[in-house]
Amino acid sequence: MPKVKKVVLAGLLLAILIVFQRFISVETQILRLSFAYVPVIITATLLGPVWGGLIGVVADILGMLLMPKASFFAGFTLNALLTGLVYGFFLYKTPSNKSYFVRLVISVIIVHVFIHLGLTTLWLSIMYKRAFMVILAGRVIANIIEIPIEIASMYAIKIFLDKPVKKYLLDDPDEEDTENNTKFDPGIVDAVIKVWGANPGSIIPILQGIQEKYNYLPPETFACVAKKLGVSEARIYGVATFYENFSLKPKGKFIIKVCDGTACHVRKSVPNLEKFRKELGLSEKKITTDDLSFTVQTVACLGACSLAPAFMVQGGIPDKVYANVTPDQIPGILEELRAKL
Repeated sequence: MPKVKKVVLAGLLLAILIVFQRFISVETQILRLSFAYVPVIITATLLGPVWGGLIGVVADILGMLLMPKASFFAGFTLNALLTGLVYGFFLYKTPSNKSYFVRLVISVIIVHVFIHLGLTTLWLSIMYKRAFMVILAGRVIANIIEIPIEIASMYAIKIFLDKPVKKYLLDDPDEEDTENNTKFDPGIVDAVIKVWGANPGSIIPILQGIQEKYNYLPPETFACVAKKLGVSEARIYGVATFYENFSLKPKGKFIIKVCDGTACHVRKSVPNLEKFRKELGLSEKKITTDDLSFTVQTVACLGACSLAPAFMVQGGIPDKVYANVTPDQIPGILEELRAKL
């Protein structure tokens, strides 16, 4: 996950955590009942133990500064740090939902037993000068009730978020094995900026120039361009993700755009698409070959409806539109393109 996306996600979850802690919770001297565990566990699951602990600490300090409910006590900040670290250690990059559930059960029990019942009770006994066991007795039942609620609710949330997380936040697992040995060269960025000028109004043509060199925008692009233009990395990333013509994943030398507009679809463009995928070992999710030779994707229209079914091949000089194509012609077309690699 790109650094900018991590920061934005962490900021959103931090805001949610503060709201849950300060506004959507029930507190007494010895108990706090809230849904604050939700953003903490989500952060630890998606971003890891360091981020999980960090937003816990920041939320505790900011919450105390902005909306104080009692005097600050460093022990509770330590608890927030340890809670995020524990959840991140167990839940980050779990291989399957079954494994996630087992680790979730273990981590929730550890947090409640050692942190909530252990450390928190200790801090309360110090703050209010009451016997440890007296405070503990009033907290045990509440924690016993909370454990299964947290496990069930977080597992349900994990299942619910799986698809959108994979689609919008994480790299497609089917594309993880695609090789990309191209090293990022800041000199290319310098050359493109020299043409367009180092001003924020040229972000789009600068990104286009970089993408022409790499066939996609390498992750290093955002920080490098932002520094040279004197703007935030988030602004560069926002432009790159707003326009569909920019790609954040490596693409093949030849990009095959199969039209699936109304005219092409009616004239059976789908069999052509399926034939390309079969010949190249691709799928709806995996659109680029492992050797970065071909990328196959669909487009809504090529502006060649009278030639349907049609597709365009980019990467040659010039780009070429193939008209009235049938599936049995595709192996021969691919052989022609392979000869040009």
